[in-house]
Amino acid sequence: FPVFSISDVYDFEKYDTVANPFSTFWCWAQMLVLLLLISYLFGNIAAIGSPEMFIYGAFVFLYIYALTDWMDTNKFSWIFEVLKFIFGAGIIFYSGDWFGISGLAVWLPYAVLAYLFISLFVSICLAIKEKSKLLTSSLR
Repeated sequence: FPVFSISDVYDFEKYDTVANPFSTFWCWAQMLVLLLLISYLFGNIAAIGSPEMFIYGAFVFLYIYALTDWMDTNKFSWIFEVLKFIFGAGIIFYSGDWFGISGLAVWLPYAVLAYLFISLFVSICLAIKEKSKLLTSSLR
């Protein structure tokens, strides 16, 4: 059976997705928060302990999946953002902390919870905006 292959790699048409400036800013903000969360995990992995580090890893996986799904402009990306919020908020409500982060500052678990809520709100708004933009362009 014939298999598609690229005959000239220098003349290959690549995707050039155009994103609005706020979406680009939001993507970089999400990446920065992810870097901070993973840095906290690596810096405190011994204190976090064995069962909790796997829960933290599951949260990071869900975070990355939700972010990449949103960047792919999947119309159902908001579902994974809701799951990320529920999982993260559940960790904070169940344990009363974000893996011992209140040892650095008492307000930090609330900051993580506020970030999760803001992330949920912004991602849903951006997904709705993207969906309406796709509907408008398909009606033309």
